[in-house]
Amino acid sequence: MSVGQKPSVGRPREFDIGEALDKALDVFCATGYTAASIDDLVGAMEISRGSMYACFGDKAKLFELCFERYVSAFTSGMVSHLQVPGLALDAIRDTLQWVAGLLTQEVRQGCLITNSAIELAGIEPKLHERVRAALDGTEAAYADALQRAVRRGEIKRDTDIPSLAKFLIATNQGLVVMGKAGADRAALNQVVEVAYSMLERLRESPESE
Repeated sequence: MSVGQKPSVGRPREFDIGEALDKALDVFCATGYTAASIDDLVGAMEISRGSMYACFGDKAKLFELCFERYVSAFTSGMVSHLQVPGLALDAIRDTLQWVAGLLTQEVRQGCLITNSAIELAGIEPKLHERVRAALDGTEAAYADALQRAVRRGEIKRDTDIPSLAKFLIATNQGLVVMGKAGADRAALNQVVEVAYSMLERLRESPESE
């Protein structure tokens, strides 16, 4: 969708909202919320300040829009990995490996959810609520996969699903921090395999079936 904005001088300027948000998202991922200046943002989006404020609002509102766009894409990818046919435990391992793969790309910006959780705690309460909700959604996705593992008889019926889901989200976030700090794929895969081995210890024994 293109939007025509009327700058102070010259003809109305048209730009694609989705492309502009993606460019602003790149800035927030690279610098964080606080360090991203309006000049950085409008320069990346290739629009005027007036167009930015008219279309997206202030920096906080722009960040919310970018953040929701990021969360939607990340959650969609995560859920698609967690819901693949087959063993639920294998799907969880594949999901963690997918996260590790994202973090070892050429440009290491980490995860906007994790980065923002660290940066915004205590300084931007409203934005931090959005981040907390995103983390809760990720935890819920892992919990759903674990419930599927219970239903399929892969892990014990008395498994503490809420606590295990928190363990997986902690593993997920730990991978993000390690990846941003420069850990290679082999190191991240080691973490994934240790987490998977913890899950395997919860497998239903033949005597209990």
